[in-house]
Amino acid sequence: MKGTANETLFHPDLEPFYAAGESAAHLLKRELPRLGITVSNQIENVVDYRSIIQNNADGSGRRRRSGSPAFSLAQEARDFSLGDGVSSMRHMEALTSVALRKTGLLASLKSMIVDTMLRDRIAIAEPPAHHKNKDLWQDVLSLRAFNKEIPAIREGIAKSVILQEVRADLNNHRHALASRISSEIAVVREKEIEVVALKEAMSSLEEKHTEDRDQLASRAATRKGEAEAAQRWLDHLKEQRASWDDKGIDTLRRDIEGIPDLERSWRTANGLYNQIRKTAEKLIEDHHQQRGAMQDSYTEKEEKLRARADTVQQAITAMSTAHIEANRAIEKRFRQELETLKRESDAAATTLRDEEERRMAARDHAGQMTDEEQRQLDNATAEVDRAEAGGKRLDKALEAAKEAYREAANAYQQALDALSSAERAEGARQHNVDTLTRQCYPADGTLLAFLRTSDLAWHDTLGKLLPSELYQRRDLNPMLSASPHMDQVYGLTFDLSALPLPAIAESEAILEAKLQKAEEALTHAKTDVRHANEALKKANVARKKAEEAGSQARVRAEQASSKYDNAVAGRRHLEGQLLSNRQARIASAKAQLDTARKAIAEHEKEWQAQQQERQQQHDTQRQQLSADQQTEQARLTADLGVIQQVIADTRNEKKQRLAEMDALLAQAMSKEGIDPSAIAAKKAEVDSLRLKINSLREQEPTLHEYASWEKVEWSRKPEYEKQRLDAQHALEKLRNELRQAEQHFKTQRAEKRVSLKAISQAIDAKQQGLSDWRQRIDNADKVLADIPDSQIGVDQDNTPPSQDFDSETTRSTEQIASELSRLLTSANSQRQEVMKAVQGCQKRLSQHPGTHIHNAWQALLDQRRAKSTHEELSSAFTIEQVDDLETLIEHHLPDISGALIEGVKASGGTLYTYHENLQEMNNIVSQVSRTLEKNLNTQHTFTVISDISVRVQSKIQSFGFWKDLSSFAQSWREWASNGYHGMPSDGLMQQIHRTDDQMQVARMQKYNIESMVDLEIEFYEQRRRVPIRSDKDLTDAASQGITRLAILTLFNALTRYLCPERGINITWPIDELGDLSPENIVKLFQMMKDNNIALLCAQPEVNRFVVEHFQHKVHLSKLVGVRIMVPGDQQHRVNPLLAQAPSPSTSRVDNATAPSPTTEGANHVL
Repeated sequence: MKGTANETLFHPDLEPFYAAGESAAHLLKRELPRLGITVSNQIENVVDYRSIIQNNADGSGRRRRSGSPAFSLAQEARDFSLGDGVSSMRHMEALTSVALRKTGLLASLKSMIVDTMLRDRIAIAEPPAHHKNKDLWQDVLSLRAFNKEIPAIREGIAKSVILQEVRADLNNHRHALASRISSEIAVVREKEIEVVALKEAMSSLEEKHTEDRDQLASRAATRKGEAEAAQRWLDHLKEQRASWDDKGIDTLRRDIEGIPDLERSWRTANGLYNQIRKTAEKLIEDHHQQRGAMQDSYTEKEEKLRARADTVQQAITAMSTAHIEANRAIEKRFRQELETLKRESDAAATTLRDEEERRMAARDHAGQMTDEEQRQLDNATAEVDRAEAGGKRLDKALEAAKEAYREAANAYQQALDALSSAERAEGARQHNVDTLTRQCYPADGTLLAFLRTSDLAWHDTLGKLLPSELYQRRDLNPMLSASPHMDQVYGLTFDLSALPLPAIAESEAILEAKLQKAEEALTHAKTDVRHANEALKKANVARKKAEEAGSQARVRAEQASSKYDNAVAGRRHLEGQLLSNRQARIASAKAQLDTARKAIAEHEKEWQAQQQERQQQHDTQRQQLSADQQTEQARLTADLGVIQQVIADTRNEKKQRLAEMDALLAQAMSKEGIDPSAIAAKKAEVDSLRLKINSLREQEPTLHEYASWEKVEWSRKPEYEKQRLDAQHALEKLRNELRQAEQHFKTQRAEKRVSLKAISQAIDAKQQGLSDWRQRIDNADKVLADIPDSQIGVDQDNTPPSQDFDSETTRSTEQIASELSRLLTSANSQRQEVMKAVQGCQKRLSQHPGTHIHNAWQALLDQRRAKSTHEELSSAFTIEQVDDLETLIEHHLPDISGALIEGVKASGGTLYTYHENLQEMNNIVSQVSRTLEKNLNTQHTFTVISDISVRVQSKIQSFGFWKDLSSFAQSWREWASNGYHGMPSDGLMQQIHRTDDQMQVARMQKYNIESMVDLEIEFYEQRRRVPIRSDKDLTDAASQGITRLAILTLFNALTRYLCPERGINITWPIDELGDLSPENIVKLFQMMKDNNIALLCAQPEVNRFVVEHFQHKVHLSKLVGVRIMVPGDQQHRVNPLLAQAPSPSTSRVDNATAPSPTTEGANHVL
């Protein structure tokens, strides 16, 4: 009873309900059925019947009177001593349910036989197919499937170790490359500063070149204007020289210079002419007088004309002189205007250049920060420094919080391990207590129970020889011999001192002492578990507090990091804004400088335009003056020509008159014999020379004009040439300077461009390398983020490289980057393989939900979720689970395997025990059938029937699961013979699984002992064999009366077999006996009387053949109530459950709903 209670009422799963103070009724009605344990209500039915037949108004049951004292079921059991069916009646409900009806009668009889003759001897409940067995098989299957994955998991763990090593190298190379990148960034910044300086130098150079070029261009334009003005004067002189050359001024000068020679020639010719003339003086004198008078008249006329010509010539000369003076005045005024204009332009240019210099200074100053900007930048830098210091301080606090969390997590894990250890110890001690309990309090009917109740000294003798398997068997039917000798076995005497005493054969005192110690140890173990639970709760609270503190520290660190990032971003923004302001100021100053330079250029253009305008005005005035002079000179020249023509005409006329006079003189001289030709020739010579001299004298004003021009105008030619040459030389010098400046500018610009291009290319190469390196670092950061290290919650992405690695300065950056790329490839490959191993294990585990291995994995997963800082589906989280897999394999898997082996042993052992019990039941059923056949007294006086017998047969071998169950039992014995070492084989597991599935079906069909046996009743009716195996056979077998007689005879025999003491009166409730024939009724009552059986019968109608055999009669009627008829010699007893009738009478019983008082040995009719 205690062992059964430990497996049911005191099951470990019910401990929380006891701790909560739940009632036993709640446990029986609610919790045990949930565990698959059926609680029979048989005792309640028995007690209910007892309260009726015993007329006990204070008993239990449906008819219990209200206000009765408290009812104790335990006291009721003690009062009536419900036993094992051998010493007293136990199955009363089966007898009370007997009615002479064919429906359910055979089932009731079989139930009575089973309960009275089999149930107490066979410890077989429902098939041992616990609802948790399916989970157990699933656990075993999942464990087997998981064991197949263990090599791959171990390989994944090994690769995870390699991955951690690769991660460490990758992290070191990442930090090394980041350090190199920082150095390269500093170099790039220096290069960028050089680029900015070069660009500013180029800009300054271009501006200076533009300024110098504009100044040189302005000076060159001035010199060019001067050269062009001098060239125009020279061109004008050349034109005048060409005009004088066209007039033959040099020939005229030579001719005029030869006038004295001509006069001398004239005087010589005139003397010769005078000599010749003296010869013909008279003629000549007359001729001369006439000639002289004529010449005088012509000379006077010519002189007047010459005077007029001289006046015209003087006017021309005066006009030329005035023209020259006017030109000089115009030139002088032009120079004065140019000088005035130049002074004004120089003053304005000076003002503009001063403004340009001021703008250049403003531009140079605009590139510098103002005091306010410097103050803002200093404040931003200070804010960044403060944020960085605060971030470092909070990072230290975060590291301290992480360390505290790791310590709390380690403490929690230690508490969890301590709890697991305490639970395992509790389980072991509970198993020890259960084992000792079964040994100390064996089940009824077993050999051990027989030996313990035999009071024999069998422990050190027979206990050392009997196998342990025999102690729990119930089919051995042990009996004590007449003179038991414990020192002999089968007539042999052994020396048993060398044999150890098995634990199961220990004495009860020793076992009870061991049990007491085991229970004390179990209590201590439960206390340890409770303490471990409390420690675990405290550790969990501390871990959660540390986790919360770590979360807060992480949030504060993130806030500080965000603050630092914001401060850095703010400083960068301020730097960008200040740079934009400087650039804006520089652009504004440059725009103003460009405006000033444009103003200077505009001024130069304006000055050039004004100079050209003045030059054009001067040229126009000079051209106008020249045109006026030429017009007047042409008029005077025309007048002079007219006068000279008149003079020429006069001279021609004079010549003609002289020629006529000379011809007359020649005629006269010819008459006188004088040669006039010679005189004429000489005369012609003299006149020709005089004419030539006079003509030359007339040309002397022109020569004087030329001499005046040559003296005034032509004499300035060297000055103009010098001016032109100086201007040209200055212009050429300025052009050379401009070319040199341009060449120097181009050279410097080309040099700076080459430098800028080289630096830019270097920067681009650096930037490209930096971009590639940053990409590699980003890839490394992603890989590092996806590969956490073994310490959960510690971020190793920013862990500085080791000192040994830092000291390795001989490797180039390219070598570090190349090695980083190789490590990235290796890390990705290893990461994929590790993730593949983890995901394969997860996939395998997910195929077996609800199993122990899956639950252990889920517990580890929950712990990982609580510990990890990564997303659950991330690669980092998956890689972190390698530690969980290692924990699962190294720590949980052995415990799970041991627990599953114990579970398989328990479940399979239950199946094996069930098989042994079934096998034992076969034997017991055979014994019962033989016993019934041997011991049932079916003698009777009925003539219509004979040879009534009953046989009980086992149906076990007809069940479908028996073959598999027997095969399983054989395999189980083989595994048990190996000491239950390791997991059972696949074949055995398949047999267990298949047998358990069949047990599940059997359990759903409620296979109990009744369902495992067949009952066959056999009797002969008029020598005709009538077998009855079912209610249908009972209905079809014979007439109703004959069938009832057979059943009653069989019931009578069974009753007295169950209760062989004839002195014990038994009350039978049997209804409707009136259906039997009167003859058989008499024989029936005689048979009941012979067996000391009193009948309690309810009849719907009064049958005198039946009533006359009853002593106590009760009439129930809806109209008149209850009437009780008792014999006169019997004291009247009031039944408080029945109303008092007004008067007894005998009438038809309309309904049989209430019992009557009972008197031992008397029949009762209702």
